[in-house]
Amino acid sequence: MGATLTTFDAILKNQYLGPIREQLNNSNVLYGRLEKNTDSVVGKNFTIPLHYGRNEGIGARGEGAALPGAGNQAYKDCIVPMRYQYGRIQLTGPTIKAAKSNEGAFLRAVDSEMRGLEKDMKSSMNRQVFGDGTGALAVCASAASDSVTITVDSTAKLRVGMPVDILVTTTGATTAGVVGDTVASITSATVFVLTTGVTTYGSIGATYSVYVSGSRNKEMMGLSGIVSATSTLQGLDVATYPWWKATVLANGGTNRAISDTLLQTAID
Repeated sequence: MGATLTTFDAILKNQYLGPIREQLNNSNVLYGRLEKNTDSVVGKNFTIPLHYGRNEGIGARGEGAALPGAGNQAYKDCIVPMRYQYGRIQLTGPTIKAAKSNEGAFLRAVDSEMRGLEKDMKSSMNRQVFGDGTGALAVCASAASDSVTITVDSTAKLRVGMPVDILVTTTGATTAGVVGDTVASITSATVFVLTTGVTTYGSIGATYSVYVSGSRNKEMMGLSGIVSATSTLQGLDVATYPWWKATVLANGGTNRAISDTLLQTAID
């Protein structure tokens, strides 16, 4: 029998063509558009003074009439809690050695992990600035009878390998949920599978939410919390201080075309 690919298999080479092709969406549109400053703050929180009321001691009068009663400017302060973001990498000595040159790897190990961590951190912060500060990634609907398959409203914010907690939304209690589990797979737009499973799967329902493990109520305040009509924002209840409440032009379920009039209404 003549020479074949099988007989030459031990001496044939594999050719690798760089560079590495990125398969992740690393765009962080909202986070990139936000204006940032470098003011240094210390302590457990910081206070911002707000000017919310005008002097209403103003009025037109006739000659010799009594002047309007004195008014005053109105002020209130809001308290912004500190939030901390962390990222961690770990490499073994042999890994660093093996990937220290072009002959050994496409990228240097330390450089690759640090640059990747920077991108991943920005991606996480981009998600947070859309959120409400609680860190909720999804609201549970139910858990299947095998105790590892969880149904939620959406799996869009979940990723395979992500460490998660399933906790009571209002209190953060574990109860029938789980702490420190891992997303093993995402099977649909509303279903994902855990590595270990929940303690009492029959009790998982709409009163539970999914969080990045250890992050509940520790993330940055985002747009969802800022525009919420029912929440407390930075220590001020929007029901008590209506000037602190965002204006939302809801469409009532009817699609509306964008127009100058609609935009002007929002501005007004």
